Amino acid sequence: MKRDKGEEDLRVRAYFIALTIPPFVFLFLISDITMVLLFAALSFFSLLEFSRLFFHPLERRFFLPFCLLPLALLYGSPIGGWDNPTAQILWYACLLILIGWGITGRERVLEKVSFGIFGLFFLGLFPFLWIQAALEMGRQVVVGFILLIWISETASYLVGRRWGSHKIIPRISPGKSWEGFFSGIISSGITGGVLTVIVWRGIG
Repeated sequence: MKRDKGEEDLRVRAYFIALTIPPFVFLFLISDITMVLLFAALSFFSLLEFSRLFFHPLERRFFLPFCLLPLALLYGSPIGGWDNPTAQILWYACLLILIGWGITGRERVLEKVSFGIFGLFFLGLFPFLWIQAALEMGRQVVVGFILLIWISETASYLVGRRWGSHKIIPRISPGKSWEGFFSGIISSGITGGVLTVIVWRGIG
């Protein structure tokens, strides 16, 4: 008897979460350095996948090594610190290098530069904001936010797979349903309430 493809996909996701969540939380909580290095690695591998979607193999040979400098500037600031004049000059140099790279293939100048800037902004800066939040509010608070996101996504997926009959935008995302959407909101709301009670009891 063959297994349903959805059940197999769910099994793979469950194994992946069970294997990756504990070391992720451990590295995130143990120290500021491991937290920064963890998110720097996540940003780089996200950019690796991003480059596979939007750039040709020859273009990736430049884009991926180039990403190391902006990521080092961004994620190196909490560890070693960057003075403002140095950081501004290096950021400006990165922009000029990216534009110069786009000009080398004139038929795709706007596409290469815009996708390059978007990738660095979305996959570099946004994850870095989690680090800033952790340094200012505490790593435990950010773990709570990540837990909310994980529970919301898991509930949306499970309920959507089982009872999702009313699709939100089937032409764009056929797997997304209103049942899954509202289950994610409700589950994250309940989890947030439970975490709030635990925190207030701890403070009291």
